[in-house]
Amino acid sequence: MVQKQPEIWGRVTSAEALQAAWHKVVSNGGSAGGDGVSSQEFGRDLFANLTQLRVELLGGSYRSRPFKRVAIPKRKPGYRVLTIPSIRDRVVHTAIATMLLPILEPLFEDGSFAYRPGRGVVHAVECIERWRKQGYNTVIEADIVRYFDNVDQEILLEHVAFNLYHFAGDSLLSHKERSAERSGATVKGHDAVGRKTVSARRV
Repeated sequence: MVQKQPEIWGRVTSAEALQAAWHKVVSNGGSAGGDGVSSQEFGRDLFANLTQLRVELLGGSYRSRPFKRVAIPKRKPGYRVLTIPSIRDRVVHTAIATMLLPILEPLFEDGSFAYRPGRGVVHAVECIERWRKQGYNTVIEADIVRYFDNVDQEILLEHVAFNLYHFAGDSLLSHKERSAERSGATVKGHDAVGRKTVSARRV
């Protein structure tokens, strides 16, 4: 008999998960978000801040703080706009990402290297080299311009919810929707994570 996993949302919002997420956020560094609260300021009253965050998450009253937008010059003409979440929001994002990683990571394509732990440019080049030795001599790189702005988030969320439901019998997304319904809010604008895949064909 397969033992049912604990509810994902309950694990994400546990005091231990939020505490661990906080330590990751601090170790990553970074500036304050749109609310102007730095990690040093947030950490001065850490217990109270994490407790309040947990109460909001469990009660359905949690709302993201404003992002800080920073324009970074590109090597070619133009700018890349970075959106920096608040410290408290980064704690939530990190707690969720930490819980989702072992569930969703096995589902990604073997030829996908971006934004994945233990993978990067070096591994993608090594993969291409292996394919070249096998007789492949054409590389096709596909990318979505401004992925986070243009990806169909509704379709993406449907796939995420499907996999979470089959993992735990209860969806993280559906729990957030239920919480939002209780608080009279609408769940919109979920974050999405993009993956870049390298493909090749034999000619």
